[in-house]
Amino acid sequence: MQEHEYPLEDEFAPPTGSLLSTDMMPSSYQTRPLMLDTGSELAVDLGSTYEEPERIDFGQTLQQYLDVCQEGGRDRDVDMSSLLTAFAQISDTHYRKSSGLYKSVVHPSVTMCLQEDHLLQDERNTWLLLERLFRCAKDSYVPKEKERESEKEVIQRLLGTRKDLQVLETVIYWLEDLHQPVAAEQLRYCEASVTEIGARTRYALRMGQTKKAIVSQLDGDSGCREGKEMVPEDKENEQQLLWTIFSLIRAGHISKAQDLCVKCGQPWRAASLAGGTPFSDPTLEDLDPNSLADRVESELAGNPFRAMWLEICRQLANDDRLTDVERAVYGALCGEVSSVLSVCRFWEDACWAHFKTTLHRCLQSLIYEPSLSAIPSVPFPYQPPPTTTTPSSAASTSPSAIVQRAHEIFDSLQSAPESTIREESKEPYRFLQTKLILFALTDCDWTAHADNRSSDSLESLLSTLADWVQEGGVINLSTNENAGFDKACLCPPQIKRFAAHLVLVLRFIGVSVPDQFYNTILIAYVRHLMLSNQSPLVALYLSRLEPSIQVELYVQYLSNVTHSEERRLCLELAEMYFPDLLRSITTEVVERIRSDVPLESTSKPWLSSKTSPEDEKLLSCLEWVSIPEQFTSEAIYQGNALVRHFLVNDKMEPARRVLEEKIRADCLDVVAMLWRDAPPSAEELNACHEYQCWVAYINAHTAFSDWFGHLHTRPDMPPPLPPSQQLRPDSTVQDVHYNNLCKQYEKALSQWIDEHEHLVKQAGEALLGVLQFHGGWLQDLHAVDVPRDSNRSAVLDMLRKKCLPEMVFLLNQVYFESEKFSLSLSLADLVAAEDLRLYTLFAHDQLKQFLELMRKTAIALWSSQSTDVQLQL
Repeated sequence: MQEHEYPLEDEFAPPTGSLLSTDMMPSSYQTRPLMLDTGSELAVDLGSTYEEPERIDFGQTLQQYLDVCQEGGRDRDVDMSSLLTAFAQISDTHYRKSSGLYKSVVHPSVTMCLQEDHLLQDERNTWLLLERLFRCAKDSYVPKEKERESEKEVIQRLLGTRKDLQVLETVIYWLEDLHQPVAAEQLRYCEASVTEIGARTRYALRMGQTKKAIVSQLDGDSGCREGKEMVPEDKENEQQLLWTIFSLIRAGHISKAQDLCVKCGQPWRAASLAGGTPFSDPTLEDLDPNSLADRVESELAGNPFRAMWLEICRQLANDDRLTDVERAVYGALCGEVSSVLSVCRFWEDACWAHFKTTLHRCLQSLIYEPSLSAIPSVPFPYQPPPTTTTPSSAASTSPSAIVQRAHEIFDSLQSAPESTIREESKEPYRFLQTKLILFALTDCDWTAHADNRSSDSLESLLSTLADWVQEGGVINLSTNENAGFDKACLCPPQIKRFAAHLVLVLRFIGVSVPDQFYNTILIAYVRHLMLSNQSPLVALYLSRLEPSIQVELYVQYLSNVTHSEERRLCLELAEMYFPDLLRSITTEVVERIRSDVPLESTSKPWLSSKTSPEDEKLLSCLEWVSIPEQFTSEAIYQGNALVRHFLVNDKMEPARRVLEEKIRADCLDVVAMLWRDAPPSAEELNACHEYQCWVAYINAHTAFSDWFGHLHTRPDMPPPLPPSQQLRPDSTVQDVHYNNLCKQYEKALSQWIDEHEHLVKQAGEALLGVLQFHGGWLQDLHAVDVPRDSNRSAVLDMLRKKCLPEMVFLLNQVYFESEKFSLSLSLADLVAAEDLRLYTLFAHDQLKQFLELMRKTAIALWSSQSTDVQLQL
């Protein structure tokens, strides 16, 4: 496997843990703990809940991807790779922002915030892993047909044709990239602090300052040969160099490690690191494979004695005379995992050691094992015994064996001797990364199975995520209270966000994600967004669910939206993401809010009821169907239902507001225009008729209120002058003043009488209009086979019995109080008329009351007539 080159700049934020073991490093080189500046001021409210600013960026990025997919004409794989990279970049950006904010703050909530930063960092790394695995699955390689191949070409062909080996290589590159910031920092430190190694020992030898513990020679093998060491300063510098070399190898930068060795005065060590490049010979096919001398030296590359070099590295990795870090350096080069694990203190480092060793041994087995030899026609100058570096059976290099080996690796990490590795392996994102790697090894093509089943690793991942993200779900992976999570903690919102985007990405790719897991995870994230009132994001992620779920969840969300501007936004979003469901959603919102308030009649005074907060909520909900003009007929239907509700509960004022404020005045004209394109249904026609009935009813009550209010404003006659004032000398003046008051009274009385007559006529017409309403007041004109509201007919009958007798009594009061006794007495004929059958709506007590009023009216009429008329009658 060739060295890969990546820039050492801080492309990503440094990982939480470093590869280096602090107890084995020089004190000046140990990673310093986080120091909080007690003098700094708190820039934000750390006591408040975490607001997840990155979720908006995730939503915008997802929307851009969906827009690009709708446009078409582009490579979907390239777009998906860009999407995953963008997700990683978002996590990285917000991780950098938040980590920089809290590093100099002392506050009880800092620990919580740093744990959230840790989640962002792990999320970034997981998106990078997913992007690498996706590109690995989609990359294709067509090997060239050649009779003879060099070692380099064989390795390239194996890595190009074996997807399982590609996955191993991808995981290794991913882990090496994550270590680059640490390696860069260590390289800068080493270059600044380490001078030429051995210079002090050389000076001591020249000055004759020899001691028994100091080597007498400075070649690379002198320490092992003589059993002695250099002076302490040179020894410490060499240890720093070895740690830096190992860190560079850990980051995939062997060439930089060689350059550092040369700068530090150990060119021989640089040469010892250079033997791992596979041998390459472009002219191999045209020459005698047994002759190396005929080949042009300038075209040769790599180490033709690489197998011998690997064997020597293996011996050095197992040499107890070397320090742990030096044995780890050569163990990493030859695939000796035990020597590498001895200096690994974190999960990523141990995972890298295992996977690098596994890939190395698989490749060596496929190249050098006699029974598996991939290049039988090419003899190499040195071939190690099969038992020294490779497994001895073909089964150990099969794809199933590699999958089994990966399971063993992750199991070993969970039971590693190092406590930090054990605890990190139980963190949520380590679990997710493990399952993604196993899934990539099992399903290398990342496509749905023929029977639409998902792999065991993927199903385990999705099942666990679904359990985590559900309401009240806990993460119970870690047993260390000092780890990123307690023994059993509620699922953080970052995990919910990642889980939602993960299942979306998997479905975009074409991976079979079972509906039960997909819906559970996405619903959990949508509910989380609903709690924070993220309307655009709620609509965006709801659009990726089934229509029935979209309606149910969006109705739940809209039921709690109260501001008009936000309601308009929610309606616009619904029309954008699920236009076919907009009518169903808005209707369901109104009906659900109405159903929350029970329909119970009360004994409150008819005209004195006030609007309660619950009534305001009911009135407000009509905006959902009244804002879109195309739903005007639905607004009429729902408005009628609210009027019925209010009047059953004896609440006139909110019922009046429904018709005057919440339903547009030209609603009938609007629906008539809409019916030109689509003929109305019987239910819509009945709703419009009912609306007209309610308008007439409210107008009648308004006219009665106007008359009643005017009735009690009759001007008072000025009192006559007292007799004492009439005998005074200035009585003439008093008479003039009194006469002026009488004239003013007569004028005001005349105006009052005219206005009163007008109001009597207006109230009488309005009240009679209800009683004689065309088609019957609150009586449907068209039959409906299956009504939407099964209780509507019963409520209408109840309201007819409640309202129409009240109209009769109010009309009688208008006529009687205005001394229109003949008109008042005519109400008996109106109630008894068979075409209206109003008498059927009166209760027994009401009929008795009505007859008593008619008796009083007849007496009043008789008394108001002259004697001659009475005699005639």
